Amino acid sequence: MSELAAILVGSALGGVARMWFGACVARRFGTAFPWHTLAVNMSGALAIGVLAGVLSSGLAGGVSGGLAGGLAGGSPGTAWWLLGIGVLGSYTTVSSFSLESLALAHAGRWRAVAANIGLSLGLCLPAVAAGVSVGAWLSGSGW
Repeated sequence: MSELAAILVGSALGGVARMWFGACVARRFGTAFPWHTLAVNMSGALAIGVLAGVLSSGLAGGVSGGLAGGLAGGSPGTAWWLLGIGVLGSYTTVSSFSLESLALAHAGRWRAVAANIGLSLGLCLPAVAAGVSVGAWLSGSGW
């Protein structure tokens, strides 16, 4: 599968998954606070961490460069193009997070702005770290 085809297919799948999961969370918790976006971003951070851990055996293999620079000096491969860039690139929603934070600020809901930013960073960074550890464990390479 070519890089562009992998990204195209992955993006379609990730976009649908984002819409479905976000809608499920919004139905459960409402939309007064963007829990749906937070849940998508946190689960996406965990998933990309697992993928990076599996593909590169942790951060040493080039994750800091988004794996675009290669895994341990090699090519990222179809799995990264399909899942990392395609599925998870269209699934996670930093642009939505930013727009929703701005909308909360415009409405004068400063506590909600601070909560959205704080929770997003406070939950998504540990989620990606946990994901890398799980991925490295799954690949049998350790962390």
